[in-house]
Amino acid sequence: MVKPGDRPIFIIFAIQIFTVVCQVALASILGVYHGYGFTEQIIPNYLLTYCRNFIMVLPVQLFIAGPAARWLFRHIFVGTQRSEAVQG
Repeated sequence: MVKPGDRPIFIIFAIQIFTVVCQVALASILGVYHGYGFTEQIIPNYLLTYCRNFIMVLPVQLFIAGPAARWLFRHIFVGTQRSEAVQG
């Protein structure tokens, strides 16, 4: 899919999309169990729930949660690296 030499934005998008696919798959199983129970309609219910979750989660991950997490970790770990450089 992506190579280490690719532009960082493509690597970020690949990681985020993979994360969303896995998260939605597992969350949809839980949602089907709580919403409908395990009935004979589990496959259609799962597919419907998966599609609804995917449509909602992908834009949130790409435009809100992902950038917020990268900003937060960038500020936390850059501060840690600076303090280690000053002490060392």
